[in-house]
This record gives sequence, C-alpha cells and structure tokens, in this order.
Amino acid sequence: MTLPQVAADTVIATTNLCLRRPSRDDVGSIAALASEWEVAKQTGRIPHPYNAIDAEQWLTSVMGDDGEEMAFVITLVEPHSVVGAIGLAPAHIGEGIELGFWIGKPYWGRGYATEAVSALLRHAFDDLGLTHIVAGAFRENRASRRVLEKVGFEKTSVAEMNWPHRGGHRDIQRYAITRELVQAA
Repeated sequence: MTLPQVAADTVIATTNLCLRRPSRDDVGSIAALASEWEVAKQTGRIPHPYNAIDAEQWLTSVMGDDGEEMAFVITLVEPHSVVGAIGLAPAHIGEGIELGFWIGKPYWGRGYATEAVSALLRHAFDDLGLTHIVAGAFRENRASRRVLEKVGFEKTSVAEMNWPHRGGHRDIQRYAITRELVQAA
C-alpha cells in the first residue's frame, strides 16, 4: 500500500510541537539524538552507532514523493529544536500503513511522543483519508507501548521477529487504530 502524497511544506502544529518534513539542515540534530544507544535500541531501524552519514541516508530515503514513507521531524515550537522523528510507511508485518516514532533522550518524559502521535493520527485520518493504522513496539519498551495505548491504539497480537542488530529474536507488541476509534476518543 502506498501513502498519499504530502506536500514538502506540510506542517502539523500542536501546542508544544511542530511536525514538519525533514531538511538537510536537520542532519546534525538527528544524528546527535539518534546516536544515543538508549534511543536506537528501542527501534528496529536506527543503526548503532549512528552518525551524520546515517542521517543523510535517512533524509535521502524519506525526502522523495514516492509514497513509500512519509516522515516528519518533531521540533519544539520554541526554540525550534529537533526532539525526534515520526512517520508513516507500509507495514513491516502484515498489511496496511504503520506508524513509527522516536524521541531523543534529553526530551523523554515530557509528553512529546504522545502529542506528536496524536497530531499525526489526526492528520492521517482527517487530511489523508486513511482509515486504519498499525504500530508496533518491542515488548520491553513500556514507554512507547504506553504512548500508543494513551492515544487509542488497541493491542492486536505479539509477533516474534529476528533483529540481529538488536540481539536476535525479540517480541513485538502489535497495535492497530481506526478512524472510528480516534473519533470516539
């Protein structure tokens, strides 16, 4: 499944955050935040160690309009600092569109992940016309699981996947949310 095209100047604003398409100016901030092992180890996609070359490669992969992935950097409204990234892509397990996100360690515990996920869901359902989104989190990643559950995702299954760069087989808690669940909340 491909994603609807999103304009390069798309901005999703919340009270504290701004979700915007990434630019080359973000390489340093993304590399610095994603290079923390505590951040990378809870994702299936961030390599470790992570550096500016990795950030450049990620930017190149998400800046096109091929419908393969829709990524946003998460910045503070003031002082516009990058705090993480969030996006939608074809699901790694099963069918549909999958949400993924990460927040840099200096910004943990402030509610930014919940705020960003809520904002992207509203955009996906209201503006892009999506009807169903899935997500997953390593079972030991309580913080990400809590974010997904707070915004209305429901548990669907547990999948065991091999993540050689993360120590081998790990359980992934799978989640799903529909437009109707968001509207009911």
